[in-house]
Amino acid sequence: MGKNRHSKDRMFITATEWKQEYGGKKTSRRHGYQALPFDHCALSLAPFHTPACTPEGVIFDIENLIPYVLKYKKNPVTGDEISTKQIIRLNISKNNNNEWHCPVTFKIFNDNSHVVAIKTTGNVYSYEAVNELNIKAKNYTDLISGEKFSKSDIITLQDPTNTDLIALRDINNFKHLVEVREDAAAERAAVSTVRHNPTTAGIMKQIEEKKRADEAAGISKKPLSTLLQKTEEDCSDVAELLALQPLTEDVTPGSVQSEQRASASLTSTSETVCTSHHMRRARAEEVREARYRKMRQVGKKGYVQLQTSLGNLNVELHCDWAPRTCWNFITLCKRGYYDNTCFHRLVKDFMVQGGDPTGTGTGGESALGPGKLVRDEFDSRLKHDSRGILSMANSGQNTNKSQFFITFKGARHLDLVHSIFGRVVGGGATLDRIEATETEEGEKPVVEIRLLRTEVFVNPVEEAEALLSAAIQESVQRRQQREEAVPSAVKSSKGGLSQETAITALKEIERSEENRERLCASAERKTDKDLGVSATSHRDEAEVASFMKSRSASYATDSAGESVTKKRRTGYSDFSSW
Repeated sequence: MGKNRHSKDRMFITATEWKQEYGGKKTSRRHGYQALPFDHCALSLAPFHTPACTPEGVIFDIENLIPYVLKYKKNPVTGDEISTKQIIRLNISKNNNNEWHCPVTFKIFNDNSHVVAIKTTGNVYSYEAVNELNIKAKNYTDLISGEKFSKSDIITLQDPTNTDLIALRDINNFKHLVEVREDAAAERAAVSTVRHNPTTAGIMKQIEEKKRADEAAGISKKPLSTLLQKTEEDCSDVAELLALQPLTEDVTPGSVQSEQRASASLTSTSETVCTSHHMRRARAEEVREARYRKMRQVGKKGYVQLQTSLGNLNVELHCDWAPRTCWNFITLCKRGYYDNTCFHRLVKDFMVQGGDPTGTGTGGESALGPGKLVRDEFDSRLKHDSRGILSMANSGQNTNKSQFFITFKGARHLDLVHSIFGRVVGGGATLDRIEATETEEGEKPVVEIRLLRTEVFVNPVEEAEALLSAAIQESVQRRQQREEAVPSAVKSSKGGLSQETAITALKEIERSEENRERLCASAERKTDKDLGVSATSHRDEAEVASFMKSRSASYATDSAGESVTKKRRTGYSDFSSW
C-alpha cells in the first residue's frame, strides 16, 4: 500500500460534491445553444426529405436550398457567398421503421449521435464506423462504394462535443432568420407600436402596401387642411329660391329643424355658449326635393323635340313620375348641351345611345355640375316593355349623367336598372331610319347620326318652380307677421311670458274661427295650468287678446324703473325655477 493511497476514500461528502452531484437543485452543465435537430432543414426548420449540406456541415433540404442560393447567392446560415456547385447531396440510409441510421453499425441517428459524411460520395455514417474502419486502419475508401477519399473529405454533420459546430447549428445565429426578424421589427416600428390582432394587422399591412405603391407611382398625399376644406356647392339651379331665405318648414311643411347650436354648446367646450334655438335655413338639396314634389303635384307631362340628321323625334317626358330625371334632361336641353352631339352606339333590335358630347361613351355631365351624379328614379308604372322607351344610361347604381338611350324593342331586363323618364310619341319613321343604319365594329354607326338641336315645347319644371316660390314667399310672410304681432312688452320682459309662448297663443287666436271649441281647450291647458286663470273668462278672441295684454303689463317695469316681482306657481311647464 502506497502512502496516501486511500486519502480520498472519505466517509463523508463535501459541500461541492453535494451541490454538484448529489443533493440540491443542480445547475445545467449544458451549453446555452438551441441547436437544430439533426433531421431538420436549417432553412425551412422542418424535417428534410432530400438532404444536402454545405461545406461547413449544415444540413438542408435540397428543394429549399437550391432556389434560395440561386436567388440570393449566399449561405442561408452564415451569409457567406456560395454557389450551387458547393452543395453536397447526402445519401442517408433508413431502416424498416423509416428512421435515419448508419448503414454499417445500424445505429439510429439522434440528437446525441456523432454523424459524419464523405464529401466525394455523400454517404453518411456514424463516426465510430469511420474511425474504426477508415481512420485507425488508414484505409480511406468509402465503406459502401469503395471510392477513394482523403481525411479532409470527412465532414462532421453533428458532434455533441463540438461547441463550434453546435453554435453553427444554433437557430438564433441563422443569418436568414436574423434578417427576417430585422425586417419584421422595422415593419412593426414603421406601422405602430400597438399590438394588433390578426385582422387588424392584415388591414394595416394593406394600408402600408397601398402607401408604398402610391409613393412609387408619385401620388402625393393631400394635406389634412385640404381634405377638411369645404367645397362650395353649385346652387345655381335653386339660387332664386334660396334668395328667399326659407327655413326647413317653408320648403317641407311639418319639418321644423334647428341649427342645434344649444345642444352643441352644451356638449362641446369649443362651441360658443348658446341658450336659445334658431331655426335652420333650408339647404339646396332640400329645396330641390321640394321642387320635385311640386312637379309631382302639378301632374303634367313635358314635351321635347329631338332634331336629328335623319329627322325629328318627339318625346313625352314623365315629369310627374320621374321628376328628378326629367328636370336633369330638360335643363340640359335648355342649355343646349345636346346640340351637335352624335349617337355613338347603335345595336339593332335593342337601342340607340347618345348624349355624350365627346362621342366616346365615357363623357357627359349632369345638370348639377361637373362630378355631380343624379340618383336613380324608378316607378312601377314605367317599364322597358315597348319600342321608343327613353331611359338613362349609367355605369352603375346612382351614376346618371347626361347619356340616354331609346329602345327599338322591349327590354324588360333593364327594369329597375335604368331610370325611364319618357317615350317617343312622334317620329316613328325617323326611329326606323336610325335603326336601319349600318354599324362598324364596336357598335358605332358607319354614317354619323347627329343630334342637331333640342327644343322644349312644354316645360312643367317652370310651373313647379313658380308654385314653390309662391308657397315659400307665403310661408315666410306668415312667419314674419307672427313675429311682428308679438307685443313689445313681451319681447322686453325679463320675468314674464317668453316670445315663443306669445307666438303660440297668437297662432291659437288665428285658428279660433275654424274651431272655437279647440281654442277653449287649448287655452285651458296652456294658460290655466301654468298661470292659474280660468279659461271660461276668455271665450272669444277679444278676451284672449286682452288677457295677454294684461299679463304682459303685469310683468312690465313700474314707473320708478324697478322690476315688479310676483310669485308664480311652479309647474312642469315653468322653467323659471330651474
